[in-house]
Amino acid sequence: MLPNINLDDKSFDELVIEALEELHRYNGEWTDQNLHDPGITFIELFAWLSEMQRYYLNRVSDQSKESIFKLLGIEKEQKQLAQSKIVLSNLKQDIFMPKGMKFKAGDLVFESLNQQWILSNTLKQIHVEVDKKISDKTRENTYQEIYFYPFGEDVRKDNKLYLGFKNPFPVNKAIDITFLNKMSEQTRAGDDIDSNMFLVNLSWEVYGGNGNWEPVEIVYDHTLGLSLTGKLRFMVLHEMTDRKISENTDSAFWLRAVVQQDYNEIPHRQDNIRLNMVEVEHTNQRVSCCDIVLRDEKTTYYLNDYLQLFGDNYIQVYIGDGYWKDVNKLHHNDLVLDFSLASDTADFRIDRVKQQLILLQKLQLYNKVRVLSYTKKFLENTFIGPSLGLSNQVFELYMPSIVYNSIRLQVGEYIDDELCWIEWIEVDTFDFSSPTDLNFKVNYELSQLIFGDNIHGRIPESGDDNIRLISLSVGGGVSGNIREHEINSFYCNADAFHEIYKDNNFNEITISNPVSAVGGKDMEDVKDLHRRLLKDLNQPYVAVTPKDYKTILKDIPRLEIERTHIISNYDKDNNEVAYGHITIVVMPKSDVLLPIPTDNFRHAVKQYLEPSRLITTQLHIIGPCYVKIDVNVIVFISKSTILKTQAIKDVLDNLLNPRSLGKEEGWLFGAAVKKSIVYRALSSIEGVKRIEGLSLHSIHRDSKMKSNGDIYISEYCVPFSGEHNIDIVVS
Repeated sequence: MLPNINLDDKSFDELVIEALEELHRYNGEWTDQNLHDPGITFIELFAWLSEMQRYYLNRVSDQSKESIFKLLGIEKEQKQLAQSKIVLSNLKQDIFMPKGMKFKAGDLVFESLNQQWILSNTLKQIHVEVDKKISDKTRENTYQEIYFYPFGEDVRKDNKLYLGFKNPFPVNKAIDITFLNKMSEQTRAGDDIDSNMFLVNLSWEVYGGNGNWEPVEIVYDHTLGLSLTGKLRFMVLHEMTDRKISENTDSAFWLRAVVQQDYNEIPHRQDNIRLNMVEVEHTNQRVSCCDIVLRDEKTTYYLNDYLQLFGDNYIQVYIGDGYWKDVNKLHHNDLVLDFSLASDTADFRIDRVKQQLILLQKLQLYNKVRVLSYTKKFLENTFIGPSLGLSNQVFELYMPSIVYNSIRLQVGEYIDDELCWIEWIEVDTFDFSSPTDLNFKVNYELSQLIFGDNIHGRIPESGDDNIRLISLSVGGGVSGNIREHEINSFYCNADAFHEIYKDNNFNEITISNPVSAVGGKDMEDVKDLHRRLLKDLNQPYVAVTPKDYKTILKDIPRLEIERTHIISNYDKDNNEVAYGHITIVVMPKSDVLLPIPTDNFRHAVKQYLEPSRLITTQLHIIGPCYVKIDVNVIVFISKSTILKTQAIKDVLDNLLNPRSLGKEEGWLFGAAVKKSIVYRALSSIEGVKRIEGLSLHSIHRDSKMKSNGDIYISEYCVPFSGEHNIDIVVS
């Protein structure tokens, strides 16, 4: 190991004294060494400079630390975007909302992550049918903290979930319904486990106008059979009609899910079902870029981006070898509804009402066009400056909070005396860039663009305003972690909104986020990076000890495990001691009193642990064995004490509890049930004078009664409170 040399080993005073001691060697006539002497002032100045140099030489810079951490496989986390969900209501007509639709929460801007239809419809009723009995769950769906089981607690074939709506769904339009499952949100997402093992096989139907239940076309189901929070997107293929599904329900237009086969896993629950729920994140895109490949004679293309509809637009055409050429600009107010009146010199038009881009004859000669869209105020800032043709050029962007990897830019070059544009690629470092690579770096902390030196990364050719942005977003950080109901309005003004969505009243549409925005993080500093590295180094990735297995299982995705117990060198399948075998007892988190993992659950746990086990280790995943313990006891209490039998049973239930209670894990696996422990628990009850006739009983095959009356159980077992015979005597 290299020695850790301390270069900062002298203080300011020591440096001054050392210099004064050397004066007589170089100038014996310098006798005035008081502070008023100008020479002493210079000595103190140089001593201060020397001390500062020693300090900086002795420390490792943040940049060097980041490089070292990168070699260890851990990089600094950039600013993260907060995400939330909003609900729109009180619409007069259906609207098609583009991707990137902007909403406001005070001064903050949030954008929609996807395009979707927002309907002038409402969810009126929710009913669950189990064993042909229908129960109303509409009230449970109203409150945030109340959940319900969409197919009952025992999911069997032909159980049904009914959703009743005020109006019918439009035919052949993609409809989104969001299902919220807080339990699944609390577990880590990941591909470590095959989620299809926990998929409820469902068929979705609507009640059609012909009096039959008609299937819908599922576009995608991100909920995996309502097991996860996510969207169900579908299309109705037939006209709907309203009806009652029972005498106790109101008439409505119905969508239902029917269970196709029995489901033996722990039932999934629903916290909320929402129509017109939109996923948003804390970002504000100032420039967007969209490439369109032209096909045959097609001239009309749908626009699905907010800036294309509400901002200014440029069109570029692709001329080959990575180069693009500008076409004439179209202002945001250049709206032509009658295209037969369009001038012959225009190359394209945008019909904002129909949300369409129409390419005229001249542009049809090309095979690819690019739409560049900008916010009105930002248009002049898209050209960030001229290149001087020098090495390591730095350009200031003068805007904070740039979203990581959101920047795309073009550099202009003259080809046959015509300015053409070619896109450059962002890299984290120039270390791997060749002299011809079109690369640039971004310093997100200082909001700077940095170019290469013709050794690592090419230098942009000199020119006037020949560097411009074609994509950029700002936002992110902890400021986006806002509370519920703070997102409450559109970002655009009423005039721009009515120009596209004419039949809706801008001021009457209700916007709100029923859930808080989470996930926003500021850029990680070196200290946080160091702490994360140490935490990562302490995280076991290979399971050797029982503690390693428990730690790894805490991060298992898609499953909720309440308790685990590791038994080394034991093969439960053959009930024998076996070296190299590990038996893992898992207790699922469930509402039932004594949860048992299903075959799929145990298989998923084994599948998750498989990459972490030692190659010579064999794993056995089992459920807990529950041993029923009955207690007989005579409790003597004082005359002034009022004590009921149920209170004593509650104490025994809490004592002989296999489940986790808050921070406590419950009774230890394999721990003997001793009379002394029960005696101590009963004696601690207020008003109890003494305990007599205490005896424990169990008939389980994995329990054994000792001569002293204690009950010993197998290591994979836990006791639970059984039937108790309690006599209370007042003395």
